[in-house]
Amino acid sequence: MTLNTPQSIPTSLSQNFARLEHERNSKKTEPRLNNFFGVIYVAITTIILAYGGLFGIASIIVMYAMWLPKISFKGVFLLQPSKELLFVTSLALLGIISTAWSNYWSVSIYSSLEYLSLIFCTVIISRIVRTPAFIRGVIIGSVLVLVASIASGVYGVDPFSGKNALIGLFGSKNMVGLFAEIGIFLSVLSLFIRQSFIEKIIFAYGPLCVFALSMYLSKSASSMLSLIVILLAIFAAVIIGKIPRSFRTATFAMFTFIMLIGTVIGVAYDAQDTILKGFGKDSTLTGRTHLWDEAIKSGAQTPVLGHGYSAFWVPGNRKAEQLWSEFGVKARIGFHFHNVFLETFVELGIVGAALVTFLILGNCWKSITLIIRNGMSVEYILALGISIMFLIRAMVEVDIIGTFSIGPLLFYSVIPRLATFHREQRNQLRNQSLSA
Repeated sequence: MTLNTPQSIPTSLSQNFARLEHERNSKKTEPRLNNFFGVIYVAITTIILAYGGLFGIASIIVMYAMWLPKISFKGVFLLQPSKELLFVTSLALLGIISTAWSNYWSVSIYSSLEYLSLIFCTVIISRIVRTPAFIRGVIIGSVLVLVASIASGVYGVDPFSGKNALIGLFGSKNMVGLFAEIGIFLSVLSLFIRQSFIEKIIFAYGPLCVFALSMYLSKSASSMLSLIVILLAIFAAVIIGKIPRSFRTATFAMFTFIMLIGTVIGVAYDAQDTILKGFGKDSTLTGRTHLWDEAIKSGAQTPVLGHGYSAFWVPGNRKAEQLWSEFGVKARIGFHFHNVFLETFVELGIVGAALVTFLILGNCWKSITLIIRNGMSVEYILALGISIMFLIRAMVEVDIIGTFSIGPLLFYSVIPRLATFHREQRNQLRNQSLSA
């Protein structure tokens, strides 16, 4: 019989502790949803966010039923307080607070809680759905959405340009253009994912045909122009990500300098007028400049904190009724100032406009610095494309501050997805070091 000596007991205990600690850490991974269900759930969510107005409240309940029960998934609470959660919920929280001074407090509290709930769903999706599954889910959902709009055969005449454009089941050519733009970007990005030729046909080449046709039929200049910028940014990011790290900052500075010089030269030679005419626009951007003037006047009435979240475009508000009448919006819903910063200024004042600017630039800065620091990855290119898309579109559209739309699902996924990606990488490195 062998007796443990006093010296051997601590050694044995420390070995057992190290073994148990290794087993515990080896199981510490990010909770992930099965890829098949991830694709299906994201596709359904995309359709609901596109056509929720047609399906009614039942579709929103379906979306909640898919995601909110997963707030605690595989033993992990997904909405733990963190910097990224505070970042993505800050504007919605300000919207809730604005109830205190809102002209229509019931509208503000209802809309801001809807907004916050969608952001919660977005964070959950970003934590548990892998990036390839997320990309494929949005592609499939967008294809079905646009096929339905093309099949509907519904076209509308732009009251300013006089052009006939596909508005589909959305009732808006700009929404058709947005989904087409998202689809083209993600289809191109899916080519960077390792997959078979058949999968490339299903998730890239085939959808690209639908998205390109939809973009053409929508005649949405904002979507076409921002798509061009996104594709150029992806090209630049791929180059920057593949060169040695010591040259990345200089290369990024060079690309930025060339872009600025090109912009200055273009403005000097009135290239913007040529571009606008090429897209069938006039100097008023089809009435947007008039809307912007009205937004500045309305925001100046309550410049610091605004009228309250979603408290301007409300039936009964005299100024909103006047603008609806001017622009022929008979439904008196689904209209805005066609500029995220001005829309937020009217609703939440200078405070809200500053906050939304911080969110947009924060997304861009984070994705750019990660590519410079770590090189190229699908996660980084996805983040960069989404960030640039909504930075460009913010000048002429309002995609990210409304409730239940595809814009917030993409925009607010950037920071949580990057944080999840980095945690997963750290866990993998830790497990590899423990196994060594």
